[in-house]
Amino acid sequence: MTELETPQKQLVLSLLKSPQSIKCVKHLRSIHVILLRTGLHRSSFAVGNFVNCCANQGLMSYAAQLFDQMPEPNSFVWNTMIRGFQHNHQPKNAMLLFDRMRFEPAGPDCFTFPFVIRACAELMDHLRGLCIHGLVFKIGLELDTFVGTSLIEFYGGFGNTVAARHVFDEMPMKDKVAWTVLLSSFVNKCSDLEDARKLFDQMPDKDLVVWNIMIFQYIKAGDVHKAEALFNLAPVKDLLMYNTVLGAYARNGEVDIMLNSIEVNGEIHEFGAEEKIHPRVKEICEMIDEISRRLWATGHVSSRNEVFFDVEDEEKDKMKHALVEFKKIGEDDPRRIVHS
Repeated sequence: MTELETPQKQLVLSLLKSPQSIKCVKHLRSIHVILLRTGLHRSSFAVGNFVNCCANQGLMSYAAQLFDQMPEPNSFVWNTMIRGFQHNHQPKNAMLLFDRMRFEPAGPDCFTFPFVIRACAELMDHLRGLCIHGLVFKIGLELDTFVGTSLIEFYGGFGNTVAARHVFDEMPMKDKVAWTVLLSSFVNKCSDLEDARKLFDQMPDKDLVVWNIMIFQYIKAGDVHKAEALFNLAPVKDLLMYNTVLGAYARNGEVDIMLNSIEVNGEIHEFGAEEKIHPRVKEICEMIDEISRRLWATGHVSSRNEVFFDVEDEEKDKMKHALVEFKKIGEDDPRRIVHS
């Protein structure tokens, strides 16, 4: 048995480093046996990764069995357990474990609090969240980027944009996620588009996510023209952005306004009745056809009795299909046109 111990350890550690290779409870039980047989059940690295594998399969009760057998789990194991409970929507268990961790030698750290704060948000426990914020300040972690971002999300979830902005302003390092979370806080709960737009304009590095957030919020507020103006300013446009704006125009019965000019690689391409074949019709139709395929996948069937463009029959069919579907779906709700 001793001769086999080292190869078994190497095998199980290799498997634990690749949780996607562990696909069922049977695999986990086999690994558990090897952990016990080789003494790795006392290794924080091995147990922490085993807990992560259990969490990925929603088996936190199984993870807790091995965790409770450890005499002194380190912070990595504690944090992995708390994260596992939070990710599996068991916020009460996450908080109970956190209460235990506070009195252990390991103690909570900057990797603990983001999951604890999210657990408070999931429980809608505002008072407990405030207490956690106080503890973060007492320990001296209030300036940590990950902890700060979680607090912004927490306060934003309760509609307290003043507190969210205060946390943001105090953070010495603000990454793209922190900016995005604060922007979402302004628009999701409070629909504060004026302050949200000011924040958007201040953002040093805008990605597609924040462009889509602002465009959708303008449409949600019924200001389609501001949405279009912002859409035209976007340096890069993805399918979701086109879906959102086209859906809004479709709901207002103005599909032709938006689709009469399609932008490809920063160049506006106009379509008119006098044009027989646009020089880049194939590329443009490929973009529209991609939208069309996604609509077909949702089970919508188009009626093709409207003519919008005077182009070749094959390309015209693609365009008609996309336009009719945008009109049909957009009249109900532009958010049903989704980016999968």
